[in-house]
Amino acid sequence: MYKYNPQGDNQEEVDAAAAKLQAVQNALDDLQRQYDQQQRALDAQKAALEQQRKAEETVRRAEMELRAAVEDLRSQEESYHKQMKTLEAKKDDPNASTVTKSKAAAELAQLKQEDPLPLRKAKITQEAALRKVEKERKAAEAATAVAESKAAELEEQTRRVEQAVRETESAFREAQEYLEEVKRKGGVAYGAIWWMERELKEAQKYLPKKKQNM
Repeated sequence: MYKYNPQGDNQEEVDAAAAKLQAVQNALDDLQRQYDQQQRALDAQKAALEQQRKAEETVRRAEMELRAAVEDLRSQEESYHKQMKTLEAKKDDPNASTVTKSKAAAELAQLKQEDPLPLRKAKITQEAALRKVEKERKAAEAATAVAESKAAELEEQTRRVEQAVRETESAFREAQEYLEEVKRKGGVAYGAIWWMERELKEAQKYLPKKKQNM
């Protein structure tokens, strides 16, 4: 608080105005610190949330690709077994001609010579990879939910600080009005008024930018 000692007959009004101004100044200092901290924390959390969403999307794409690969391998395996069963049926069909049976038997023998093991191994490997990436996707979803919750909480905390700023603005206006009232009464040294107006302007600087244009 300034130490100017004005020579006049309304010293009590000057002291009251200065005390109110100092109280508003202190409140604004504290609110600005809170606001800056909250805004930095909120910005950081939003950035973390964006990164987490990107990570989740990457896992989702990997899961989709693996699922498609597994489905393709399963389809190939099913096709292989279906073809075997069809040829077996033709070969053993009592109503089929000898030519048809012979052809089916030859194709069946050739098909049996093909090694289905690589296909089976590939399917097993891809299925295991798919199960792993499914777990990763669920973990990513959980992490995203936590990040979203934190962001929402910080948004609410920032909103409450903004509300406190609005309430303090009211006290700020009261301090301004009281200063004008003291000025109109006269008997106050202009040096005191100059200091009070200066402190009001300084106090206003501590408001969030969007609150300064009052």
